[in-house]
Amino acid sequence: MYRKVLAALVLFKWELVEGVQTSHFITTFPDQIRERLFMMLTGKELTNEHGLPKNQEQWLFTNGYYGDYVVDSKMSKEDKNADLDVYRITTSKKGEEKIMKKWLIILGALFVAQIPFNLHFHAYYYATHMHQQKKQYPFVTLLGSNYLPQTYVPSYKVKNKDLIGSYLVTVKLSKGNKLIELDHNYMSYYNDTKKKDYYLQDYYSLSFSDNGSIDESIKDGTIPKNANPLLSRNLEQIQAEIKQNSSRPLINLQWLWNIWFKHSN
Repeated sequence: MYRKVLAALVLFKWELVEGVQTSHFITTFPDQIRERLFMMLTGKELTNEHGLPKNQEQWLFTNGYYGDYVVDSKMSKEDKNADLDVYRITTSKKGEEKIMKKWLIILGALFVAQIPFNLHFHAYYYATHMHQQKKQYPFVTLLGSNYLPQTYVPSYKVKNKDLIGSYLVTVKLSKGNKLIELDHNYMSYYNDTKKKDYYLQDYYSLSFSDNGSIDESIKDGTIPKNANPLLSRNLEQIQAEIKQNSSRPLINLQWLWNIWFKHSN
């Protein structure tokens, strides 16, 4: 009688043979109540019946498998081993889930850690691939801080001045005594570099705002009429070469670069 009551409390099984369906309703109790009930009925400790570690006993009972033993004290070794197989499979899956979560955390940390390096090292790529307004050249803003490899602009001469942690970059194109020069503030055309203080006379310059847009033009002395279109054409050429030759990031963070550029310039 008591065994039937305990069995009803522990596990209720309803089977519908014709529909080949089985429904299990499992109810578990606090450890102390469960162990005392089993001790009252059998005179034995529940956790020692299978001779298993308590964590395995707990799992089997909680998931309904131990109820089979409570109902039938002559439970076969095959049934017991089948229950333990389920335990091992389930707990191994939980172990795999823990390992997977651990790796996800590690990979997430590595992804976050590489973001500053990614944005800095591939700055010229992002600057030339972002959406631009008319007469805007975002890459120009980098010439006051980021090293520009010569291979990015093979048609021009690049000078990187090391300022310990950052660079001042100048891009030049000379033909005879004519000179075109670009830095993060101005793009200038000098008419005669043979003159003393040539950069103070006979020149035409375009100035840039903080976001790389052309701000205004400045001129002095004698300059050719095509100075403005000449500078604009070379500015487009420099940007096109950087866009074509800059290093492509393995993890593309263009969207993050766009947000950063928008709020910092």
